[in-house]
Amino acid sequence: MTLRRILLSFSVAFSLLLIFGFAPSWDGLRIKYESWRESIRLKEQREQAARNRQLNEQPPAMLPVRPGDRARYPRQTFAIRYVDENGFGIDTASGMANFDRITDADTMIALRLTDARLDSLYEEALHDRMFEMQQPGYLSGSWGGSEHWGGELTLWAGGSSRVFRWDFWNPTASWTDDHKRLDAFVATLKRMVVTSSEYRKMPPPKGAYID
Repeated sequence: MTLRRILLSFSVAFSLLLIFGFAPSWDGLRIKYESWRESIRLKEQREQAARNRQLNEQPPAMLPVRPGDRARYPRQTFAIRYVDENGFGIDTASGMANFDRITDADTMIALRLTDARLDSLYEEALHDRMFEMQQPGYLSGSWGGSEHWGGELTLWAGGSSRVFRWDFWNPTASWTDDHKRLDAFVATLKRMVVTSSEYRKMPPPKGAYID
């Protein structure tokens, strides 16, 4: 087939597309382009979220132990209070914990963490330099309203005190090392409370939370 016939055939075909309305409009092309751009953006967003999740699972950088910290923050003055917005709480200075009963009234119980457990928390606070740590920046939760499940952590030692806000931070956001340190400390504290013999003696709460 000669070039002239090829061009003629193409011209006829294109004319038929225009006549019967099969040629794409500029609006149609724009919509397709925007859809393609959005699919690329969402793909990059998912890839970044996966990378963040992997990085968040890695432990924070190890900080060198400073010999003067134990004198500055003596173990015998170390105390912790943690209270969340659902009613769960622990105060090591008073030896009391609040048992979240969900639909029933919360129950205050006597609960003293063992010396070994307090020693462990003390060492973690020193190694993480929590008495000099600034409040980690806000990270939106992984679901709507998740920040209402968080709580307030207060530490005391040697005349110093620190107050932190902890939340269910989005695991796909980019965490700093201080986010990781605070998250790990609160998780350890909670685990120690709920696995204590005093806490496990309590009857199970009624109801369930739906967020």
